Amino acid sequence: LTGEWRELLERSPLAEPVLTPTWLLNWWRVFGHRNGRSLRAVTFRQSDGRLVGLAPILRRVALRARLVPFVRLELLATGASRADELSSNFRGMIVEPGQERTVAQQFRIGTAG
Repeated sequence: LTGEWRELLERSPLAEPVLTPTWLLNWWRVFGHRNGRSLRAVTFRQSDGRLVGLAPILRRVALRARLVPFVRLELLATGASRADELSSNFRGMIVEPGQERTVAQQFRIGTAG
């Protein structure tokens, strides 16, 4: 996926260093495995298989009111703790220009069910 990820960033207006696989995967190697978190990626593709959107995320179990466990998905490197988050304005999904609406609709449908 890293090759496609880089190609998508080249087409994206948000081609910032903190969104590259090099940066985020290194962040994951340092901070990611804490507290049983696992690495995930949500990909969005055109019918021909071309990657047009990517959301690098992590999955973890959190506690509501310190009692009720639930699964939480977070954008990679946003961090619930300031100790392991990136302080950057450039975090989030990477989307090819012109595909924003389609990716947003697919993401909403995919997470609603």
